[in-house]
Amino acid sequence: MSVEENIAMVLRAAYLSMHRQTNTFLSKSGVTADQFVCLVILDDEDGITQQELATRATSDPNTISAMLALLEKQNLV
Repeated sequence: MSVEENIAMVLRAAYLSMHRQTNTFLSKSGVTADQFVCLVILDDEDGITQQELATRATSDPNTISAMLALLEKQNLV
């Protein structure tokens, strides 16, 4: 394995670990890390479109749409 491939694997493992820990921490509030990112963006930018939200959250528009539906059911948006 090249140095670049090894660095990529280490970065991926660090990201996944951080994501899992964040999900665990946020689960007490009933949201996931990805949902929290969307909520923060929505708090920062009133009137943002779903497409803009997807871009800012580096997510897929379909994923954002489903996420917003869940957040709406929880009365968070």
